[in-house]
Amino acid sequence: MPTRQETSKLAWQLLLKSKYPNALDLSSAWLGIYQVLLWYEQIHEAGFSQLPHIIDADKLRRPPSKRKAAGPTKPNAWQLRASAAEEYLARELNVKTEGVPALVDRLMRHPNYKGMQRQNPLGMAFVSLVARILAKYSSKQLSFKEEVKATSAFPGFTIPGRSTTPSIDILVRKNSVPRAVISVKWSLRHDRVGDITGECPAYKAVAQTMRYKFDYAVVTNEFDPSRINKLLADSCIDAVAHVNKPILTTVCKLDGRLSSLMDLSEFVELTKRW
Repeated sequence: MPTRQETSKLAWQLLLKSKYPNALDLSSAWLGIYQVLLWYEQIHEAGFSQLPHIIDADKLRRPPSKRKAAGPTKPNAWQLRASAAEEYLARELNVKTEGVPALVDRLMRHPNYKGMQRQNPLGMAFVSLVARILAKYSSKQLSFKEEVKATSAFPGFTIPGRSTTPSIDILVRKNSVPRAVISVKWSLRHDRVGDITGECPAYKAVAQTMRYKFDYAVVTNEFDPSRINKLLADSCIDAVAHVNKPILTTVCKLDGRLSSLMDLSEFVELTKRW
């Protein structure tokens, strides 16, 4: 199995070599993230053979008992959203819709990851890509360190959680002093939401004791608005950012209460003020 460092290096190389109709910059970096990490689910119903994985696979497919009643020409809501997302990606990549699948999932299609479960490599690669994008486009006064042991960043303090050796996805330092913790999660399962909302006050309490000016932020690719809203409603969390907010709010029409959700590019600009 490739190491974290090897996965990080390869993911960044793949992002740099991805397709950008108008060149790679902060506004287009999300296209690289999707080309490296986004994948397709095989559907074979409602007129779709496959759709981009923007939500749990079971929501992209109906239970067999409901397929006959729904009929083959009546896609469910998430199938329609995934199809709209695919069309949006095709426009942004300047390719036909049928050309999108060949451009995505580049990490797991690499020979080094053949036959592997995607969960761990995808999670590691996502953290690394976000950290590298921040390092490239944010303030040079900040450092962005991946996978830092909490006890190393905050010696002598205990951070509650399920793990006995909790780690920080991205630790942000300014002048060698911890300035922020960024939790990076491709998706937000129920337990991950709980971990985040539990960690935030713990880290802030530590920072307050040490008299740090300190922020806690989340970067995700979650599409379920109810899960995102739980983070947006948490007063402890200072910022929640999505890989590409327009694909969620405008393309999939899931705006609702997500007005305070940030786009990744907006979040990077925010960090410059830390």
